[in-house]
Amino acid sequence: MKIRQANLSDTHSLKELSKHVISVCYTGFMGEEMVNGYLSSGASDDEVDKHISNTFVAVDDSEVVMGYVVVIDDLVHIMMVSPEQQRKGIGARLLSFAENKIHNDNLKPTLETFETNTQAMNFYLKNGWSISRKESDPDFGFVRVFFDKEN
Repeated sequence: MKIRQANLSDTHSLKELSKHVISVCYTGFMGEEMVNGYLSSGASDDEVDKHISNTFVAVDDSEVVMGYVVVIDDLVHIMMVSPEQQRKGIGARLLSFAENKIHNDNLKPTLETFETNTQAMNFYLKNGWSISRKESDPDFGFVRVFFDKEN
């Protein structure tokens, strides 16, 4: 596996991966109606298009995209790993890559997730991140949890 800068030819794979991850992993804590609404709105595809220049992909030897991370300034904005590839170290490598990129820019890494996304919460805590604050999101009815990492 290697991590490289995404390019426009990755766009279709990133969109399909995003839809798959959201459908499989987010329904449990967001609910089917919200997930279906988000996916059918095209917002997931829009995120890929909007952030392609800040996206880094984890690919296998055949250049198949297994996961990706979007880094914007000090923020790990999005990180997704194919459900079939989870628990193989890909997420940890993508997160470490993002942390190093942010540190190399002399910034302090931050990220956020929903409190009900226990898989993500546990993953970030296991990888040395600390909760910096929590706040209610009235638009979605969820609690957003903000993390940072010192070193």
